[in-house]
Formats: sequence, structure tokens, C-alpha cells
Amino acid sequence: MINIKKYFPDIYENILEIDLLSDTLDKSFNNLDNEFLKAILNSFVITADVNMIKEYEAILKINDTELKDIEFRRQRILNRLAMNVPYTIKALRHKLNDIIGENNYKVYVDNENYTLYLESKILSQDWFTETYITINKMKPANIVFINKPFMQSKILINEEVTLAQREYNYKLGIWQLGVKPFKSLRQKGVVKMKEESSVSKYFLDQLRDFSLDKVGYIKVNETKKLTDFITKNIVDGKLILEYAFLKEYGISEINKIDVYTVNNEKLTSINLYVPIIEDIELKHAISIEEGVV
Repeated sequence: MINIKKYFPDIYENILEIDLLSDTLDKSFNNLDNEFLKAILNSFVITADVNMIKEYEAILKINDTELKDIEFRRQRILNRLAMNVPYTIKALRHKLNDIIGENNYKVYVDNENYTLYLESKILSQDWFTETYITINKMKPANIVFINKPFMQSKILINEEVTLAQREYNYKLGIWQLGVKPFKSLRQKGVVKMKEESSVSKYFLDQLRDFSLDKVGYIKVNETKKLTDFITKNIVDGKLILEYAFLKEYGISEINKIDVYTVNNEKLTSINLYVPIIEDIELKHAISIEEGVV
């Protein structure tokens, strides 16, 4: 807090005009100090205020700012400012690490067909759109981008063996019929824990084959039925279901996906968010393995 009055000679102490003048100067210098600090903070996106964030968004032609979290808007601006780098897979992975997270996606290129694929876990609406914009701005114009939202589930099986001892409640000559059962079991405890491996690979493979045979079709948003699979197979011990969802279906976003049997029995149900900006491919990976939660 600035106090200019302390710089005046003592002779001006308790003089009304000087007191009023010093108060006015204090307010002016304090306002100047605040504006100077504000200018410094607004020089950096990470510390900029809401008004400066709006200026950055106007420069970058970002229009969808309504109801957006201020921290998301900061990160989006930083992402857009850092896009102008030469396109390489390494550079793209670096950007995706910032947006999605290092272990939350898989990106690869089909060089023969000039196609870039991104498999990623479902993001929020805002970050999904930002990922889409980032890749389309970074990639060469002759490469087609196919987004493959990735859904992963896991089915765990385990085996537990317990021991019980037989106890006979009656002896010869001492018999009170109906008071107790003739024989009862007393639990002695667990002799094989769930955590100990015992399930064979053959059993796991049989369960995977059985589960795969049960898959009949996909239903999106409880309305659109999909029966054609790009992939419906067991790959590396996982049930893999891949299928296309086209923009021409007239659905602007996906918020629910159900997997059904051919007899219309529901197998799995997933709530999610996927905007349909263009044709996409979706991928389910269902693991069936031994383990405990």
C-alpha cells in the first residue's frame, strides 16, 4: 500500500489540503501499481485474466467460449499457440501427451493408404474437440485422419477352495430327535486363496471363445443398430470389436453404446460422449483374465 504523505515535510502535518492531496495521490499510485501488475500478468497466458483470455481467443478465432472453464480455455490457447511445428509422429505424440495423457492413446500411420489412426480413451466434450482440431491442423493435407474412440473392459475370474469339517451331533444312546441335524459342517477356513493362480490357459481361451460367440450386434443411443464389424475376433487374449459409425446416420453425438446377443440379450452397456464430426471407427477391447479386484 502506497503512502505518499510520509514523504511530505512535517510542517504539512494535519493540513486538510495536504491530507486530501496525499489521499488522492495514494489512490492514483495504487491504481497505477495494480495496472502495471495486471499488464505483467496479462503478458503470459497462464496468468492472464478473463478479459485477456478473450483477446487471445479472438486472435486465434476461437468462438465457442460460452460456459467453458477458465482453466480449460487457458490450456486450449496454449495448445493452439504451440501447434505451428513441423509434422512428425514424434511431435504429434508430444502434443497428444499434453492433451490426452501419455498412456491413454495409441497413434499409428497406414503409410500405403495415407491414413492416420488415433485410438484414445473417451475424453470430455471439450478435449475431444480440441484433439480433433489439433490433429487436423498438424497433419499433412494428403493424410486422412480416422478417429477410433477406445473402450476397455475387463472380466476377472478366480478360484477359491475352502475346507469344512464334518461334525456328528449325536452319539449312540443319546438321541434327541429333531433338536439338531444329524450332521453339520464347521468351516475351517480357506485353503486356496483367490490371489493364487490356478486357472488354466485352456479355460480362459474357452471363456473368450464363448463370450465372442455371444456378441451379435451393437446398438448406439438405443436407436441405431450396427451389425457389420470391421473386426470381431480375439487378439492378444482380448475380445476386439471394431465397427464404423458414419456421419450420414444423422446422429450428432454418441452418448450410449450397448452390445447385444443375436437373441437381443444385453451383454454390456457404456455411457460416454463422442461427437460425430466425421466418419469414425469405434473399438472395444474386453479382457478376460484371472485376477481379483
